Amino acid sequence: MVAAEIADRLALGPNRDRDVTIGRMRGAPVPLPDGGEGWITVHPSYLLRIPERDRADAEFERFVADLKAIRAHVAARA
Repeated sequence: MVAAEIADRLALGPNRDRDVTIGRMRGAPVPLPDGGEGWITVHPSYLLRIPERDRADAEFERFVADLKAIRAHVAARA
């Protein structure tokens, strides 16, 4: 359900917010309607489909940084 709500916000329909993108939302918690938090990052399969090696390496580093930020955030709240 949460993934569907976030995906709905990111959908490119005529009534959707065009300023909501993965690039702008990733790396920070997103408040959810139930009071919890969600985190936005790329799907790992995206990393495998990037043809340029330099860009793929940079995106992988960003993905790892996202996961580390999530881990640090959760640890700080525990």
